[in-house]
Amino acid sequence: MKNEIFSITFARNKTPKVIQLINTEENTMNLLRKLMFFLLFFLFLLNLTLPVFATSVKPPAVEEVIIVSGAKNGIPENNNRIIEYNEEIELYALLKSKEHYYLGYENSSLPEEVKINNKPYSLKEGSLKRWQNKKWGELNIKWYKIMPKLAPSDPKGGYEWYSNVFAETEGEEGEWRGWQVIEYEQCSLKEKGWTLKPKKEIGTTRFRAEAIINQKVISSPGKQDTNHPSGISPQDYDKGIKNTVYRIIRLSNNPAKLIRYIEALKGVPWLWGADYKDPPQNTPSFHQSDFSNPIGIECSSLLISALRAMENKNLNYTTAKNLAQGKYTRALTDASLTYFPQTFFKDWTPQNIDWSNKGKFYIYDRQKIQIRDEQFNFIKEIGNIPFQFIDIAISSEE
Repeated sequence: MKNEIFSITFARNKTPKVIQLINTEENTMNLLRKLMFFLLFFLFLLNLTLPVFATSVKPPAVEEVIIVSGAKNGIPENNNRIIEYNEEIELYALLKSKEHYYLGYENSSLPEEVKINNKPYSLKEGSLKRWQNKKWGELNIKWYKIMPKLAPSDPKGGYEWYSNVFAETEGEEGEWRGWQVIEYEQCSLKEKGWTLKPKKEIGTTRFRAEAIINQKVISSPGKQDTNHPSGISPQDYDKGIKNTVYRIIRLSNNPAKLIRYIEALKGVPWLWGADYKDPPQNTPSFHQSDFSNPIGIECSSLLISALRAMENKNLNYTTAKNLAQGKYTRALTDASLTYFPQTFFKDWTPQNIDWSNKGKFYIYDRQKIQIRDEQFNFIKEIGNIPFQFIDIAISSEE
């Protein structure tokens, strides 16, 4: 028995005609196969375009990138850190929108809780969320290291380092010149993404993270600006880089505590005439050399800064002259001068002291050398030298 089907044909500028087709059952099946093929092909194309539709959904409006950090199994916080030499730490790029904070992608193993200004935000409470990369797309997150140039590009006068005061060659040595602009440069780090594990480098280092969302760059504080004399954005600069730019200060592993803190200021440039940033209040934590935000150091402020970081908060910054003659020191009397050599050296009064790269002290006069360890404990003595000398040199092998 034959089946009847109808086909509509179209011709240009003519009324469609309905043509009755008389076909066999085999022709009918062929037509159904073709229709099935076109249906499958349409579904295939639709499946290819679904991911495109999914990632084209508008993501949340991100307002800010905030760097938080934490030790292993700790809760990351947005405070700057002073850490021990061997302390492991990890930085995270936190995205802030109007309603939520975002950290990591869906099914991420990153921390489930953070603290911003000591206030907790967590996945459990819904105040912290994961970025829905399948819906909003992957993010391009970059990390930068910010370090000061060790000397200004255009020194003032004949002094090649940073200086708030006039140099001797300018005829007003030590007189206030004004706040010298500290210059900063940034290098892109090879690490990308939500996290950064900084290298174990002794000293003071600052970091910046930026995310590119919908072709818009959103950065944590410290964004580079070549139009500003400092090289960074003007809102992140005030007599030096601001405390809002994320910072890590890593102590050294020197056995002497004071030296550990002094070496932690590595990377902070020399600044002759470093001073308080808030005169006339002269708040120590607002001094350019203080560990609260070290910008520049000089001879006297280097020592005060380290001592204050060691919890000697009663110390105020002063000049080298006042440091030697003021309330932080006292003159040695004849009695103490006599007591010192008698305590350590009995009847011997040494004339010079030197130390090796292995931490040993070499105390000597013209015909005798005494060697002591880093705690000043006696090791040995070289005496009965058949000649006199005025100086010694210590080889790397001692």
